[in-house]
Amino acid sequence: MVKARGVISQGGEDFESLAKRAYVTLRDRIVSLDLQPGALLSETTLGDSMGISRTPIREALKRLELDYLIAIMPRRGIIVTAIDLRDQLLLLDIRRGIESALFARAAERSSPQQRKRFQQLAVALAETAARNDLAAHYVIDREFDSLIDTAASNRFMTDMLRPVHSLTWRFWNLNRGTDAAKRVLDLHVVVAQSVASGDPAQVLDATRAMFDFNEVCIRRMLG
Repeated sequence: MVKARGVISQGGEDFESLAKRAYVTLRDRIVSLDLQPGALLSETTLGDSMGISRTPIREALKRLELDYLIAIMPRRGIIVTAIDLRDQLLLLDIRRGIESALFARAAERSSPQQRKRFQQLAVALAETAARNDLAAHYVIDREFDSLIDTAASNRFMTDMLRPVHSLTWRFWNLNRGTDAAKRVLDLHVVVAQSVASGDPAQVLDATRAMFDFNEVCIRRMLG
């Protein structure tokens, strides 16, 4: 039982480690649609499934609510939020401004070692895109985004994009296997390659093409 932040708890992990592990696990289950939109969640059930007490689970759920992935309704319960196409258009507004700038900044400021890793990740992303493997692409993209955050070194931009990426990935998981999802993976590879090139102008062109395609797809779905 965790009594306070920083106190060593289950398996030798402290509160923050347990809460982070719970957050990442639940985030990925929601993004992958293992936990479907509209699903009702229970602190006790989730904690039992992960072997974690309710206190860090509750903290993880609060973070997920800030990411717009769940809604905590007093006296009604915890529910996984719906996937709203109009919200996806709003997210694109953020991505066009903040994400493009963050990626360009990372390309410009990355060290030789970081650029080498960007190149390796771009190759790995290309391989998963060729297989149309959305799940494997997502795992690599998490490392890619983490390296973007380190290279760009702007925590405010990073914090604003955290929920955006999760909501966007969940949307494309809903469309897994479609020609549109395959095209998005290919466009994402071009973005990764442009970051690895270290050319900010190339990054802006690549992100613009990806976001334009996203918008066309979403507007078609909206009719």
